[in-house]
Amino acid sequence: MKAMLFTMILGCILRTGMAQNVNVLLTDIREERRLNQKDSYLELSLKVNGLVIDNDRKVRISTVVKATDNLGNALKQVTGSFDGDFTGYNDMRLKLEAPARNATHLTEIVATLEYFVPTKENKGIVEISKPLEKYNTNLLKAHKNAPTIILIDEAGMKKLKEENEAAYNKEMEKFKKENPEAEKMGDLVGGLKGFFESLFDFGAYGPTVTFLINDPEEKILGITVYDDKGEKMNNGWSSSGNQRTISLSAVPQNNWKIELLMKNAASVKEHTVKLGQVFLP
Repeated sequence: MKAMLFTMILGCILRTGMAQNVNVLLTDIREERRLNQKDSYLELSLKVNGLVIDNDRKVRISTVVKATDNLGNALKQVTGSFDGDFTGYNDMRLKLEAPARNATHLTEIVATLEYFVPTKENKGIVEISKPLEKYNTNLLKAHKNAPTIILIDEAGMKKLKEENEAAYNKEMEKFKKENPEAEKMGDLVGGLKGFFESLFDFGAYGPTVTFLINDPEEKILGITVYDDKGEKMNNGWSSSGNQRTISLSAVPQNNWKIELLMKNAASVKEHTVKLGQVFLP
């Protein structure tokens, strides 16, 4: 199948101060048909050229403004659990409702592409120094309209519970007082105390850092732990509800730092993507 070229209209000037030669290549089309038409979809594979994309600088198709087939039917965007996430690769997938079976081509697609370009200046990168001094506190407390991300002293709280139940209960009350938003997180099964004790029961293999996160707008796009030499210490992660646990290559130290990648109006550049006729498989 021939690759088809999107024309991209730059909606802003990038950090270089100059418009870049950016294009999006359509590399493949796959149609998934189900007995229930509502479950059928059209998947477009795209390749972005002209933007620097890596673990920090990411892209995604955020919304489909318009998509129509040659019969005049409007096709909605299909989003599943992982569809529409930012990616650090220049290959993306866009899903649309499947067109009618007698449609031969799509006449037009207009979509918004978001380019995440974080810097310290645009507050897309937030550095947390001396992290071990910030246990059980919201790391973004000083940031306006920011999500909640609490670094949990899992080992310290577990040890306290095992050695002195009264002191542990007192520390829990202190935690609730200093982090009132934590009690309001809806999917903490068993409440805040139940959340902590499930951490203690489950345990972890090797060194970790654990966060309690409330981020309904999904502004936190990445969490990276660096040692005092600037080496990345992440060694995998797991997530369950409001909990995010990052496995580390070594036991965390207070001279390390945590780097948060944050989506905001300044760190995300929007571009409009337009595509003409796309013939169906």
